[in-house]
Amino acid sequence: MNEPDLLAHEEASRLGFSLALMWGSEIVEHRTNECTINDVSQIQLYWSRTQTDGNRIKGELLLKELADKPVLNVVDMQYLQRNGHLIPTMTGQDDPRGGSAMLYPHHVIPFWGTIFRWKNSGDLFVLCLVPDFAIRTEVSVGHEVTRSLSDSFGFESPAAMRRAI
Repeated sequence: MNEPDLLAHEEASRLGFSLALMWGSEIVEHRTNECTINDVSQIQLYWSRTQTDGNRIKGELLLKELADKPVLNVVDMQYLQRNGHLIPTMTGQDDPRGGSAMLYPHHVIPFWGTIFRWKNSGDLFVLCLVPDFAIRTEVSVGHEVTRSLSDSFGFESPAAMRRAI
């Protein structure tokens, strides 16, 4: 994993995801994105082949699989929370199992562009957005949860990515 640079940490704190840092964690990787998400068409969901076959994949393995993919980071997640109209209820892409790729409130969307470590245990984790379509407001949409990289991720946990143009 890349050691975080000071700029990434300052940007993270300034943009509001210091909550995880206050929980006794540190950033171990933060991939920056060069442009702001302005349209829902810029976002896509990604499932590992393992996830689409109805199985689960360990977070550490999924992180390796996502190494060269344009995953969104926690800054993007918080931007989406503040701009709920950009969170897709339907992405327009095909669901890898057939049909449309709908997001439902039981989905837990990891933002793999920022990886944290608990200082007390050393365990790695990722922040996730749980869409809350029932109470969508202009102020905030959904809530954040943490998922350990030692957890298994199934079909309910597609990665949030920037769509290739």
